[in-house]
Amino acid sequence: MVTYTSKNSRSEWNSWNAMRHRCHNPNNPGFEWYGKRGITVCERWRKSFQHFVEDMGTKPGPDYSLDRIDNDGPYTPENCRWATRAVQAKNRSKKNRTYVRRNYTFDGRTESAQAWAKELNCSVGGFRYRANKGWNYLQLIGAAPPPSRSGWSMAFNQYPRNSIPVTIGTRTMLPKEWAIQAAIPLDTLNARIAKLQRMGITKIPTDVLRPPRTYTRRKR
Repeated sequence: MVTYTSKNSRSEWNSWNAMRHRCHNPNNPGFEWYGKRGITVCERWRKSFQHFVEDMGTKPGPDYSLDRIDNDGPYTPENCRWATRAVQAKNRSKKNRTYVRRNYTFDGRTESAQAWAKELNCSVGGFRYRANKGWNYLQLIGAAPPPSRSGWSMAFNQYPRNSIPVTIGTRTMLPKEWAIQAAIPLDTLNARIAKLQRMGITKIPTDVLRPPRTYTRRKR
């Protein structure tokens, strides 16, 4: 009989050890999603790594990990298998499969975060951050100061309000219109203008409309 240990079956041992801890160790980060949900490890496996590998066998390949067929059931020989991530993704619990898209209501309209971010010409993450901080519609479009500067750039108060036309070169438009025309983020444009204002430059050059710099990783 082959004796399985952490040395000759390291990958399987890691799966076995992680399984026990997330189900029976309250200090483990995964305990909330396993042990707290009532997911347990059968006594045969919990006490013996040898029994675990005898029942499960070794991994078919490096892309396989431990998976429960019934995602709300325990870790037992009848309910476990080695599976790829693609297979496991289809086997998530109903709780994990359910995704509710959150909508946001401003100015009497309800839209998704993606739709609002597109309209305001900012990133989705930036919009969600501001909306979750309690910003109203006027604050989102820059027509009113933010509720507080906590957690936000101190330079924001130096940004031109998005409702005030800005002259760049010889033309005057709203910052949002400039950003759309130049195909650059509104936050990027505002930051560039604020930097020039801090330097005492009042005549804004068209250079602020340049595309953001992109970086490429050097090959080693």
